[in-house]
Amino acid sequence: MGPDDLAAELREDDPESLDPVQQALLKPEKIDFDYLYPHLKDADRDTLLAVTKRAISTGQFLPIWFLKTYLEVDGAACVRTLLQGGRVSEAGEACVRVLRAELLRLTPHPPAPRAAPLALADRVLRELAHVRHAGEVYEDLQKLVEEYTQVVKRTSEDMKLSMNYYVAT
Repeated sequence: MGPDDLAAELREDDPESLDPVQQALLKPEKIDFDYLYPHLKDADRDTLLAVTKRAISTGQFLPIWFLKTYLEVDGAACVRTLLQGGRVSEAGEACVRVLRAELLRLTPHPPAPRAAPLALADRVLRELAHVRHAGEVYEDLQKLVEEYTQVVKRTSEDMKLSMNYYVAT
């Protein structure tokens, strides 16, 4: 008998030593999701599976925060459990969430905008305007600032369009 087996046997003898989720699963009453929220929001997939099966068997409502947590931990298992428990409409909604999340992971995202020294470039342009022999450098820098600004605007618009498309579908 190893230390894990001994600890499990001792917990069986003393139900008070179990964590609140395990205690709730042993009781015949319905699960109090509000009370268990701090313990369930970071629970592992086996705990979430046990709580879901118990809630389904007692005909209990599953809060949206609980379903979101389970979907984040193991979306496919959540959908299967809901489907096997006869909660077809909830399984359908969960499946839509899982597929949308996977679609967002598949789409290439444009690189995150990075801070460019535009304020510094503006200052340099103002200073170069007063220098006689800086015409070519001034023009190159000004064109580059305009080009950079256009790329940022285009990237921003593309990001907005892609987010609106995937949120709307």
